[in-house]
Amino acid sequence: ARVIVLEGMNKPFDSLEDFYRRVRVDWDVVDALAQAGALDGLPLLGEQGLFDRAGEETQRADRRQTLWQLGILRNRLGAPGGLSLPLLEPPPIALEEIARLAGLTPIEEMQWDLRTRGSTVGPHPVELKRFELTQAGVTPIALLAPDYGSAEDRRFRVSRNQEKLVSVAGMVIARQRPQSARGIVFITLQDETDSIQTIITPELWAELKPVLKSGALILTGVLQVVQTVSGRLWKGLQVRAAQVLDFEAPVGMAGNPGAIAAKR
Repeated sequence: ARVIVLEGMNKPFDSLEDFYRRVRVDWDVVDALAQAGALDGLPLLGEQGLFDRAGEETQRADRRQTLWQLGILRNRLGAPGGLSLPLLEPPPIALEEIARLAGLTPIEEMQWDLRTRGSTVGPHPVELKRFELTQAGVTPIALLAPDYGSAEDRRFRVSRNQEKLVSVAGMVIARQRPQSARGIVFITLQDETDSIQTIITPELWAELKPVLKSGALILTGVLQVVQTVSGRLWKGLQVRAAQVLDFEAPVGMAGNPGAIAAKR
């Protein structure tokens, strides 16, 4: 990182090719930076050198295109930061020889972020599937129990068990199994609107353990709403059915309470 920062302070990088020629680091470092999106802002076609951009405007591309052109640079120039003599400079590549790859979809970008950085600065992952989830009958967590009013409104009625099946989807941010809970597992789900604690019975945990250990879930069950001493609403879900929230596949109708009520 220090080598890259110092070189950039000496002179800003004007293209991906300029970066590759000037920074002497291992190939694995350059590859990791590209996959993490750290090189996305660099124009792919340099003002001069390996890429002949006559008549073409400088373009900026996403990670897939950047990785592809880094492969060209590696094959033609060798290791990053390697000095080349003018007489040994490879001939320019014609523009028609440069592939135009499809950009990453928002879900693919999120997946690359999570794989390379462990987090994402883009939209919440569940937000990217919200349209499909809504079509499948999955409710945003913040919109559960709208009939109970706000925390400041003390006139709303409070129920511990509505006996109404609802479905929620989210990323698992906590999974607990206290010794005092007699085998009950608590899973906290978070979507782009709020979070909710879900309650898994020992029987359901034993039946659906491989599913419930996934990092993203669609859970269906009975909504529980309780007013705390401070007047705040606590919302929980007594889970009856579960499935993995797969970001690479359509949600389908599995989140529809009517479709999975037989799991009760």
